[in-house]
Formats: sequence, C-alpha cells, structure tokens
Amino acid sequence: SINTAFASAHDITMATRQTEYELLAPKEQKKQEEWAQKKMAELGQCPANFKWIRVPGGYNCDAGNHWMTDALVAEGKGGFLVL
Repeated sequence: SINTAFASAHDITMATRQTEYELLAPKEQKKQEEWAQKKMAELGQCPANFKWIRVPGGYNCDAGNHWMTDALVAEGKGGFLVL
C-alpha cells in the first residue's frame, strides 16, 4: 500500500471532491480550497519553495514552473508536473 496525506475519513471525502472543484458552490469551493492548501502544505511547497496558487483544473506554483492537477491533489501523494 502506498501512503497518502489522508489521515481521516474527512480527508478521503474532501479528496473525492477535489476533482469536482469547478462544479462546487462558492461556499464549498472555499472549504475545499482550505483543505487542499492544508494538504499541499503537509506534502511540501513546490521544489523551488513557492506557494501553490489555484488555477482552473489545479494549482500552479507562484513562479509558474510547476503544476499540480486536482487529480494529483486528490491522490494525496505529492506529485507535480514540470512546465
């Protein structure tokens, strides 16, 4: 079994909603964003130590060189793509 950043049933519920972020009501998006930022902080900043900024479909690092899709956030394993 591969470890993830999910420590509770709440984490698993939120992870399943991450890939549907764009469809959530604004109030639910706010809760989802708070959860996602917390999980990404636990997994670490981008390799260049920049924060993750919400963009459609996922997150770019503040420098714009790294991308984390909503699907990668939902996996909870800390993966990212290099742009």
